[in-house]
Amino acid sequence: MATGPDTEFRRRLATEIQAWREEGLIEEPLAQALLARQGARPGRFLAAIRLGLIITALSAIGAVAVGAGVLLFVAANLKGGEDIPSFLKTGLLFGGIGLAYYGGYLLQFRFPIQPRVGSALILLGAILFQAAIFLLEQIYNMPVESPIGLLLGAAGILPLAYLMGSRFVLFLGLVDLAAWLGWQVESQHPDDPEVVAPFLALLLIGILLHGFGYLHQRWPPLARFTGIYVGLGLLAALAIVFLMSFGSFWEEIREGFPCQLRDTLHHYRCVERDYSGYAPATEVLILLGVAPVVVVASALMRGLRSLEVRAESFLLLASLVLVGIAAARPWFPLAVPFNLLFFAAALGCIWRGYMQADNKFVYGGLAAIAIGLFARYCETSWGLLPRSGFFFLGGVLLLLLAAAMETARRRMLARPGGEEG
Repeated sequence: MATGPDTEFRRRLATEIQAWREEGLIEEPLAQALLARQGARPGRFLAAIRLGLIITALSAIGAVAVGAGVLLFVAANLKGGEDIPSFLKTGLLFGGIGLAYYGGYLLQFRFPIQPRVGSALILLGAILFQAAIFLLEQIYNMPVESPIGLLLGAAGILPLAYLMGSRFVLFLGLVDLAAWLGWQVESQHPDDPEVVAPFLALLLIGILLHGFGYLHQRWPPLARFTGIYVGLGLLAALAIVFLMSFGSFWEEIREGFPCQLRDTLHHYRCVERDYSGYAPATEVLILLGVAPVVVVASALMRGLRSLEVRAESFLLLASLVLVGIAAARPWFPLAVPFNLLFFAAALGCIWRGYMQADNKFVYGGLAAIAIGLFARYCETSWGLLPRSGFFFLGGVLLLLLAAAMETARRRMLARPGGEEG
């Protein structure tokens, strides 16, 4: 009889921890540690968590595949159905969207027997909604070269994400918003010298998403969205900074500016670049004004006593200064400072993951450093070595790096209290 209450307690503990894990409040290693501390058996519980992750991934992939199939079918038969009235085509599109939303609502909230499949159906409805906007532009002969369709899609998808509590839908809406901004800036500034503007805008969006993510922690119902904002913002910012770390990127921008020509015995040569009349993109200036406010507000909310918060805020503000220089003087050779920014951010990810025992940041930072080193190695050595020597030397360097990391890991495990795994 003594084991009954104890077994019931462990069952309730496993149920609660599973809910915390699915809501993103705790990570899998912490869940396992909590169960082990209470004497619970974590094997079956963690197996259920991993199976749940697989189900979620399969459901999301299935929703994307179904959405792609439906859209390809509709697009292929759009011109073939010339005799079908436009209002009927519109009704069919939005009828499919409503059916996906309603089915997802029933499975996830009304009769929550298949909540992951229901969440995938809601994601399917969001995908169909965004694609329906572009299809409607074709049906009613509206201009499809405008990015306004992406903005309308984001305006309809983002509120739905908060209403349904879906991180997948939120991810789709944020990608829509970032794609709209990049397209909008590029369409407003198509000239070659201004090619840097869309990239700077996306970099600023990444920083803003990172800050907005931490602002969500202030309200517990929204805390589940923090990881999406922070992860997507960090990924976008690192990707853009990595692109800007190439010297060829800034050289192409510099060559895009017109130069003044001098006539010397009927031979023209460029004597001085003409930078007069250049002004940064308005969209970039607006984002550059908003970003510091979000970064500072996020740091104050999390507390400046933490060394991690202070270091992260300093790095973000330094990146904003560099973005301001790039926006005002894109003809400057800025590859070196962007390289320093990229590797500093990657090291910051590793340090943060180590301090918080979060493997995602550790592995992400290590991957970023490996990619950055390989890119710099390719950029500087590709034309200097034979192809075989290039790959041989690169492989040796990677093996030496792995050996050094393994040595550091063993020293960490050799400390008192260190455990393998």
